[in-house]
Amino acid sequence: MPRTPLLRRARTRAAVLALVAAFIAAPLAANPAAANAAAAAPTPPPQYEVTGSADIGRANEGIAVDPDRDLVYVASRSAGLLRVIDGASLDTLRTVDLPQQPYQVLVGPSGVVYVTLYGGNNAPGSIAVMAPGATGTPTVLPAGISPAGLAISPDGSRLYVSSFASPGGIRVFDLSVPTAPVELPTLGSPSWVDSLTVSADGGTVYAAGYNAGAVQAIDTRTGGSRALWPTGRFPHKIALTSSGNRAVIALQGEAAATVLDTGTGVASASIPLANTYFQDEDPGLGAMFITAPFTGTVGVLDRSTGELAQRVDGVDGAFFIAANPRTHAVYTTSAIGSRLTRIEPAVRVTNPQGVVVTEGDDATFTAGISGIAADGVRWERRSGESAPWAPIAEASAASYTLPRAELADTGAQFRAVFTAGAASWTTRAAVLTVRGMAPSVVAHPEDRSIRAGGRAVFEASATGSAPLSVRWERSSDDGANWAVVPGATGTVFEADFGTADSGTLFRAVFENPFGAAVSDPAELTVTAGSDSSASSTADAAASASAGSDGGPAGSGSDGSHGSTGAGGAAEATAADGGTHRGGLATTGAPAPTAALAGAVTVLLGGLALLAATARGRRRPR
Repeated sequence: MPRTPLLRRARTRAAVLALVAAFIAAPLAANPAAANAAAAAPTPPPQYEVTGSADIGRANEGIAVDPDRDLVYVASRSAGLLRVIDGASLDTLRTVDLPQQPYQVLVGPSGVVYVTLYGGNNAPGSIAVMAPGATGTPTVLPAGISPAGLAISPDGSRLYVSSFASPGGIRVFDLSVPTAPVELPTLGSPSWVDSLTVSADGGTVYAAGYNAGAVQAIDTRTGGSRALWPTGRFPHKIALTSSGNRAVIALQGEAAATVLDTGTGVASASIPLANTYFQDEDPGLGAMFITAPFTGTVGVLDRSTGELAQRVDGVDGAFFIAANPRTHAVYTTSAIGSRLTRIEPAVRVTNPQGVVVTEGDDATFTAGISGIAADGVRWERRSGESAPWAPIAEASAASYTLPRAELADTGAQFRAVFTAGAASWTTRAAVLTVRGMAPSVVAHPEDRSIRAGGRAVFEASATGSAPLSVRWERSSDDGANWAVVPGATGTVFEADFGTADSGTLFRAVFENPFGAAVSDPAELTVTAGSDSSASSTADAAASASAGSDGGPAGSGSDGSHGSTGAGGAAEATAADGGTHRGGLATTGAPAPTAALAGAVTVLLGGLALLAATARGRRRPR
C-alpha cells in the first residue's frame, strides 16, 4: 500500500516535539521573519475584465506566455502550426509549422519553448524544442505514445510529459541544457493523463487520470505513488493553493470543480462552475484561474484559499489559459471558436510619455496607477533597446526629473515599476530626446569712439551647445552688406583704426549645428587727431621731413616704412622692429618746414626755458 503523507507524520512526531521543546526553552526574541510574514499576508485578488480579443484562426488549443518577451504561443493541432502572438497588440507575428498535431505548450525559465506533438490517439508522438521566441529550426524528440501535458520543475531542471493513452506513463527529461533535453527513466502514472502539475518543492507531480476520475500524487525522486484521490468525472488540470495544502481540480463532467485537502485527499469545498477544463495562476496577485468553455467563463480564485472570488463572463469558449506574471494579462483560447481573449486586472497604469527637451533643461517623466493600492514605485533607466534596465537611485515617486539633460542623454529610456505586495506593474518605456541649444547672444558689442590711430575693442558672448563658433563682420554701408573680418574668430575683436573707418558697423555671428545668432551691430566713430596732440604734431613733422629729404614716400630717415593695419589705419614699422600706428589724416594743408623751431615753455614764472628741435623724428607709442 502506498505510504501517504498522513502515515509519514507519525514517524516524525517525536522529532517535531523535540524541536518545539528546544524552541520554548530558548529566550524569547524579536522575530523579523514573523513580522515580514504578517506584513505579506495574502490579500484578495483584484477584479478582472476583458481587455481585448483577436481572431487568430480556428482549432487552437494549448497556450503559454513568455513574460520576458511578452509573447503568447498558441498550438493549433489540426492546422499543424504554432502561432507566435504579441501579448500587447494580439497581432500574430508569425507561425511555425510543426508535424504530428501540436497540442500543448510550455515556456521554460530561459524562454525555451516546448510543444507536445500528439501524434494521434494511441500513436507515437514527440516534443518540439525551440529557442526563445520560437526562432530557428525546432528540434524534435520522441516522447512516447500520444504525449499531451507538460510541466517543469520549479528549478527548471526537469521536464515532465504525460501520455493521453493507455497504458500511461510520464516521460522525464533532464534540462541541464534547456535546448537539448536528455530523457531519464519514465515515471508510472494513470492512463489518459491530459495535464500535470508539480509541487512547489519539486518533490511531487500530480497527474489527473481523465478516464479513471482520480488524481495520483507521484514522488518525482522514486517514482512511487504518494496518494490516489478520487475526484469526479473527467479531471483535467490540478492547481495548488499558495500553501500547497489544497488542490483545485477542474472537472469536465461535473457541475462544480472540487477543492481537495492534499493531506487527506478529502474534498473540502467546491467551486460553482460547471464543466471546467484548465487552470493557471498569477502568484504575484494571489490569483488562480479556471476555465468553463460552455458558459464562456473564467473563474478568478483566491490563491490562498482556492475560493471563487470573481466570474469573468463573455470570454469566447474559454479553454486553455495562460497568465503572464509580469504584465498580469491572462489569455485564453476558444473551445468553440477562433478568438484569443485577454483579461486583465481592472488596474490602470498610466504610462510615461516621451519627452523632448533642449540641452540644459530638466526632463520630467510621470506615471500613475489606479485600481489597486500600490505600496511603492521605482524608476528604471536604460541607454537603448538592447541595454539592461538599471534602477535610478532615490527615484521613488510618481514623477522623476532628470536635471539638466545633456545631448548624450538622447535615446535613453525610462519606465516606472509599481508594486503592491508581491505583485508589480511595469509601465512601457518613455524615450528622452535632447535637442541641441541654438546660440543665443547674451552680451552685445557696444559702440566705440576713438581718435584716429587708436585701438577699438569690441566684445560679445553667447550661450549654445558645443561646438559653438564665432566670427566678426563689418559693414561700411549702414548694414546693407556685411563682410567677414579675416582672422576675427574670438569673442573679443580689437584693432587700430583711422578716420576712414569712422561709421563702420561691427557685429558678431555665433553658429553651431543647431542654429545661428547675430549680435546687435556696434558703430565705430573715429575722430581726427591722435590720442596725444604732441604726438600728432611730431608725427606730422616726421611725415613732412620724410618727404623733403629725398626719402621714398612713406619712409622716414630712420628706415621706417608705412603700412595699413586690419582696421585701415596707417602703420609704420621702425628699424628696431616696433610697430607704430599713425592717426594723422591727410587734409591738403602745406607741409611743415624742415627746420621746426624749438618750442619754449616758461615754467614757474619764467625761471626755466626748454628748447627742443625735432627733425624727421617719431616718438614711439
